Amino acid sequence: MPLCGTHAAAFSLRPTLRALLRHFVRTPNFLAWLRSRVRQVDRQLRRVYLTALCEADVAAWMKDKHEIRRVDFMLRVQDELVRDTALNLGGLAGKLPALTSCILPCWMFCHKRSPTAAAILGSAGVERLRAHVATVVQGLPDDLRRSLEAQAAARDATAVAAAESSGPAATIIPP
Repeated sequence: MPLCGTHAAAFSLRPTLRALLRHFVRTPNFLAWLRSRVRQVDRQLRRVYLTALCEADVAAWMKDKHEIRRVDFMLRVQDELVRDTALNLGGLAGKLPALTSCILPCWMFCHKRSPTAAAILGSAGVERLRAHVATVVQGLPDDLRRSLEAQAAARDATAVAAAESSGPAATIIPP
């Protein structure tokens, strides 16, 4: 059967269209657009994830979950809370532009970070996440709770010692 009409045009344009799309996907404009779009989608997913975490009924969820699942949930929520304060650096946040080339790894400034939980949920939402962590800890057996509290105290003591040993920010001289 001979090709005629719109089928013939679609058949003959298909290789040209593929080559055009292949060329377009390799252009810098497409890559910039794709990075931007991925960043937008990541932010939107994080917003939905944090909102769902904030609105969750943790006490009801914990009833039929094993200790490992509870601790895993608690650690995930704590990671979200720690993520907010990771760049605070003990009060150096206002001096970051001067310190970028001498202290901080370049990945922190090469990629735009998504908004913090506080920016997405507000302070009430962050407090609700902290309450979720406390609820999970209270629902754990005593031995596991003491172990987690001891680890948290040791981690906090290490962080304080590291902050004290680094000295004031004025001693850091940018290149």
